[in-house]
Amino acid sequence: MSVLARQVEATMAPRSGKKVLSQRWYANLAVSLVGYDRSANIYLAFGKYRTRLGALRRASREALSRRRDHITALKATLPLDGPKPVADQESVAAPALLRDLTELKIGVFIPQFMDGKGGAEKVAGKLADLLARSKASVNLVCRPPANASPSYPLDPRVRIHHLIEKDDQQVAKLRGERFDLLVCFGMPHFYSRVAHISRLLDVPFVVQECTNPRNLAFGLKDAHVCRSDEEAFWLRQAVLAHAAAVRFTVPAYAEQVVRDVKPFTYAFYNALVSPGARRDSGDLSKKIVCVSALKNDNKNGMAAVNAFCRFTSRREGWSLHLYGPNNYRRELAMVTRRFPEAAVIDHGIVHDVDEIYGDAYALIIPSFEEGLPNVVVEALSYGVPCIGFSDCSGVKQIISHEETGLLVDREDPESLDAALARLADPDFRRDLSINAARFAKEQFRPEAWEANWLRLLHNAANQLNNESRPQFPVARNSGDPRAARWSHLLDTYLHFDE
Repeated sequence: MSVLARQVEATMAPRSGKKVLSQRWYANLAVSLVGYDRSANIYLAFGKYRTRLGALRRASREALSRRRDHITALKATLPLDGPKPVADQESVAAPALLRDLTELKIGVFIPQFMDGKGGAEKVAGKLADLLARSKASVNLVCRPPANASPSYPLDPRVRIHHLIEKDDQQVAKLRGERFDLLVCFGMPHFYSRVAHISRLLDVPFVVQECTNPRNLAFGLKDAHVCRSDEEAFWLRQAVLAHAAAVRFTVPAYAEQVVRDVKPFTYAFYNALVSPGARRDSGDLSKKIVCVSALKNDNKNGMAAVNAFCRFTSRREGWSLHLYGPNNYRRELAMVTRRFPEAAVIDHGIVHDVDEIYGDAYALIIPSFEEGLPNVVVEALSYGVPCIGFSDCSGVKQIISHEETGLLVDREDPESLDAALARLADPDFRRDLSINAARFAKEQFRPEAWEANWLRLLHNAANQLNNESRPQFPVARNSGDPRAARWSHLLDTYLHFDE
């Protein structure tokens, strides 16, 4: 198997494909719902559009054919060996970076910032604040808010622009801002727009991926931008090949890029917390915490609640503390009625991390998928051991089994209960806590996070690679023979995104 084939395989995992339904199936459905006569009238009413739709279908078939040709050509010519990405390197002194940044105007694109409460929005806000403190001119670009204020407060020096990122006319109006660099937080619904926005504004861009490569690829498929696993892989590479810098939150994710992207790849953990002193005195608190787990189905928080209730039914003095938005109040009430002796406390949204982790015994993170879960970074920074599932990307890369926490089998319905029982041993828990604090001290230093971001942006703005040497992204370098291939390949995806 070639290196490239292994990269595709590593990015993608088996998932059942969606059934493609025929026009006859849809016609039969319409007749069954509204009747034959009404269905026929609707079909005839749209007759004037059929010629245009036929032209669009022909153009789409041609775009798909061109896409296959470009992918074949890139496979044949793309070198698959090359340098590994630089991770957590601080070779440029911070004062020089700060002086350089004062000359830049940077646009930070994060579509859901005003209403989102996830890790991507938190990191984007922290980055904007860092740039403002560094005297750069910072503009945060996001959708108009449904709420009056963002979930994460910003430095008052950060300007906010509201627009719909899929509206080319609204984006084009930002040309007057004369940005020097764009920083885009790449989510599946926004990913294929990143390079297009860079083209519209004629400004180089940096992209941070906000989830793990596997989940991102599935998201691109579900958004109907891609038709297969392989196409999702190549769309990702086409966007990254145009970027002046690419940031991954987990070093392992940087292994799944082609050689043209590696010189511009940076991989370093988030580190957003400077932990305060723990509030333990005497006997350690028996407080289990679960943060943002009741936000959506992916967070799978009710699995943690059920496991805790079963565990505490055999032990006294333990409590489960839920933090963050709760969209499962009814389900939570049903479980707590079934286990009335269980101490389950829902605190809602709490921004004081000392309050959450300062006296926590352990964290449970029952998610199906993660990029880099900030809650685990925060917990380990406080020396709090973590329990997660061994099949969860983003969790399994950061929790070391029986060293900083426990990774358990999702298929075993009693695995979480058993993990809590193991952590109930104070000596075992103390060893995990010491290891967690040591790992966090080495890997999650806020000053290193800041220095790495500043170095990345300095290099991107000055056309330098991740070794601070002059180099231009392949897809934006007209002198490179593969530039046209990368550019035309990206165009075939944008054809379906207009």
